[in-house]
Amino acid sequence: MAAGILRIQSFEARRSAPAAGVTVTITGQGFSASRLTDDTGNTQDLEIDAPDQALSLEEDNTTIQPYAVCDLVAEKPGFETIHIEGVQIFAGQVTLAPLEMTPANARVTPPSQSVVIPPH
Repeated sequence: MAAGILRIQSFEARRSAPAAGVTVTITGQGFSASRLTDDTGNTQDLEIDAPDQALSLEEDNTTIQPYAVCDLVAEKPGFETIHIEGVQIFAGQVTLAPLEMTPANARVTPPSQSVVIPPH
């Protein structure tokens, strides 16, 4: 099995400033990891096992998912929690997960954001 890279970048909504101190929990099939954003809003890259990249190029492949899938939860005190389900990681590729951290008092909706990326 090959590997792909998950790269996480966070920024504060409305300010476009890096969001430091965001705890990001990443879970996938058979693994769980945690990363903390630095002063630039970035985490250390995470290498994730993924199916061979040739599977994504086979037009006749309708049975084997050509990518790994993981979910993210991003948390920081004073900000809404972000949930992203179904992040697709392809072997030999860098997947960028941008996180727009919204101050908890900036909305009148529940203090959480969820994004679901469907399989395809």
